[in-house]
Amino acid sequence: MARLLNRGRVAEQLARIPDSMKRVVQQQGDIEARYLANAVRAAAPVGTDLEHHPGELRDSVHAEAGKRALSWRVVIDAKDVRGHCYARHVEFGHMAKGGVHVAPVPFAYPTKRIEWPGMKKRLKRAGREGARLAAPELMARYR
Repeated sequence: MARLLNRGRVAEQLARIPDSMKRVVQQQGDIEARYLANAVRAAAPVGTDLEHHPGELRDSVHAEAGKRALSWRVVIDAKDVRGHCYARHVEFGHMAKGGVHVAPVPFAYPTKRIEWPGMKKRLKRAGREGARLAAPELMARYR
Protein backbone atom coordinates (compact mmCIF):
# COMPACT_ATOMS: atom_id res chain seq x y z
CA MET A 1 0.00 0.00 0.00
CA ALA A 2 1.29 3.44 -0.87
CA ARG A 3 2.14 5.80 1.94
CA LEU A 4 1.42 9.49 1.89
CA LEU A 5 4.60 11.52 2.22
CA ASN A 6 4.39 14.59 4.44
CA ARG A 7 1.13 13.33 5.97
CA GLY A 8 1.52 15.66 8.95
CA ARG A 9 1.90 18.71 6.74
CA VAL A 10 -1.17 17.77 4.68
CA ALA A 11 -3.23 17.12 7.83
CA GLU A 12 -2.11 20.49 9.18
CA GLN A 13 -3.22 22.25 5.99
CA LEU A 14 -6.59 20.50 6.05
CA ALA A 15 -7.07 21.45 9.71
CA ARG A 16 -6.62 25.11 8.74
CA ILE A 17 -9.64 25.06 6.42
CA PRO A 18 -12.28 27.29 8.05
CA ASP A 19 -15.37 25.61 9.46
CA SER A 20 -17.65 27.81 7.35
CA MET A 21 -16.03 26.45 4.19
CA LYS A 22 -16.22 22.85 5.43
CA ARG A 23 -19.89 23.32 6.24
CA VAL A 24 -20.78 24.48 2.70
CA VAL A 25 -18.83 21.64 1.07
CA GLN A 26 -20.30 19.10 3.52
CA GLN A 27 -23.84 20.16 2.65
CA GLN A 28 -23.19 19.92 -1.09
CA GLY A 29 -21.40 16.58 -0.64
CA ASP A 30 -24.40 15.16 1.21
CA ILE A 31 -26.67 16.29 -1.61
CA GLU A 32 -24.38 14.78 -4.26
CA ALA A 33 -24.10 11.45 -2.40
CA ARG A 34 -27.89 11.17 -2.13
CA TYR A 35 -28.22 12.17 -5.80
CA LEU A 36 -25.77 9.44 -6.90
CA ALA A 37 -27.48 6.86 -4.67
CA ASN A 38 -30.84 7.73 -6.27
CA ALA A 39 -29.33 7.46 -9.77
CA VAL A 40 -27.79 4.05 -8.98
CA ARG A 41 -31.07 2.95 -7.43
CA ALA A 42 -32.91 3.91 -10.63
CA ALA A 43 -30.40 1.97 -12.76
CA ALA A 44 -30.33 -1.16 -10.56
CA PRO A 45 -31.88 -4.25 -12.14
CA VAL A 46 -34.99 -5.76 -10.57
CA GLY A 47 -35.66 -9.49 -10.46
CA THR A 48 -32.13 -10.87 -10.80
CA ASP A 49 -31.65 -14.57 -10.10
CA LEU A 50 -29.94 -13.82 -6.76
CA GLU A 51 -32.85 -11.84 -5.28
CA HIS A 52 -35.42 -13.46 -3.01
CA HIS A 53 -37.81 -10.54 -3.39
CA PRO A 54 -37.89 -8.48 -6.60
CA GLY A 55 -36.37 -5.05 -6.01
CA GLU A 56 -34.24 -6.16 -3.05
CA LEU A 57 -31.01 -5.04 -4.76
CA ARG A 58 -32.53 -1.71 -5.81
CA ASP A 59 -33.89 -1.02 -2.33
CA SER A 60 -30.52 -1.68 -0.64
CA VAL A 61 -28.75 1.27 -2.32
CA HIS A 62 -28.05 4.15 0.06
CA ALA A 63 -25.51 6.90 0.76
CA GLU A 64 -23.56 7.22 3.99
CA ALA A 65 -20.76 9.29 5.42
CA GLY A 66 -17.23 8.06 4.81
CA LYS A 67 -14.59 7.32 7.43
CA ARG A 68 -12.97 10.74 7.08
CA ALA A 69 -14.35 14.26 7.12
CA LEU A 70 -15.76 15.45 3.81
CA SER A 71 -16.09 11.92 2.41
CA TRP A 72 -19.14 9.93 1.35
CA ARG A 73 -19.95 6.43 0.08
CA VAL A 74 -22.77 4.92 -1.92
CA VAL A 75 -23.37 1.45 -0.50
CA ILE A 76 -25.24 -1.45 -2.10
CA ASP A 77 -25.65 -4.00 0.66
CA ALA A 78 -28.21 -6.55 -0.56
CA LYS A 79 -27.41 -9.95 0.94
CA ASP A 80 -28.27 -13.51 -0.03
CA VAL A 81 -29.54 -16.19 2.39
CA ARG A 82 -26.00 -16.86 3.65
CA GLY A 83 -25.44 -13.18 4.44
CA HIS A 84 -23.06 -12.45 1.54
CA CYS A 85 -23.37 -9.28 -0.53
CA TYR A 86 -24.24 -10.12 -4.11
CA ALA A 87 -24.23 -6.73 -5.85
CA ARG A 88 -20.79 -7.34 -7.36
CA HIS A 89 -22.00 -10.64 -8.85
CA VAL A 90 -24.79 -8.78 -10.63
CA GLU A 91 -22.48 -5.93 -11.70
CA PHE A 92 -19.69 -8.16 -13.06
CA GLY A 93 -21.46 -11.45 -13.84
CA HIS A 94 -21.12 -14.82 -12.10
CA MET A 95 -21.41 -18.57 -12.49
CA ALA A 96 -24.81 -20.05 -11.68
CA LYS A 97 -25.22 -23.33 -9.79
CA GLY A 98 -25.23 -25.43 -12.96
CA GLY A 99 -21.93 -23.93 -14.12
CA VAL A 100 -23.65 -21.62 -16.58
CA HIS A 101 -22.23 -18.11 -16.88
CA VAL A 102 -24.69 -15.37 -15.99
CA ALA A 103 -23.97 -12.21 -17.98
CA PRO A 104 -23.10 -9.02 -16.12
CA VAL A 105 -25.69 -6.29 -15.66
CA PRO A 106 -23.56 -3.20 -14.96
CA PHE A 107 -25.52 -0.54 -13.12
CA ALA A 108 -23.36 1.13 -10.43
CA TYR A 109 -20.11 2.01 -12.19
CA PRO A 110 -21.67 3.24 -15.47
CA THR A 111 -24.00 5.47 -13.46
CA LYS A 112 -21.09 6.86 -11.44
CA ARG A 113 -19.07 7.43 -14.63
CA ILE A 114 -21.94 9.36 -16.22
CA GLU A 115 -22.80 11.43 -13.15
CA TRP A 116 -19.25 12.18 -11.92
CA PRO A 117 -18.40 15.19 -14.15
CA GLY A 118 -21.49 17.11 -13.02
CA MET A 119 -20.98 16.15 -9.39
CA LYS A 120 -17.35 17.25 -9.54
CA LYS A 121 -18.37 20.60 -11.04
CA ARG A 122 -20.99 21.21 -8.33
CA LEU A 123 -18.56 20.25 -5.53
CA LYS A 124 -15.93 22.64 -6.91
CA ARG A 125 -18.56 25.38 -7.06
CA ALA A 126 -19.43 24.68 -3.41
CA GLY A 127 -15.73 24.94 -2.52
CA ARG A 128 -15.47 28.32 -4.23
CA GLU A 129 -18.65 29.51 -2.50
CA GLY A 130 -17.28 28.33 0.84
CA ALA A 131 -14.00 30.14 0.16
CA ARG A 132 -15.91 33.34 -0.59
CA LEU A 133 -17.79 33.01 2.70
CA ALA A 134 -14.60 32.22 4.61
CA ALA A 135 -12.52 35.00 3.02
CA PRO A 136 -13.25 37.66 5.69
CA GLU A 137 -12.34 35.18 8.42
CA LEU A 138 -9.10 34.24 6.65
CA MET A 139 -8.15 37.85 5.95
CA ALA A 140 -8.68 38.76 9.60
CA ARG A 141 -6.31 35.95 10.59
CA TYR A 142 -3.40 37.40 8.61
CA ARG A 143 -3.79 41.11 9.43
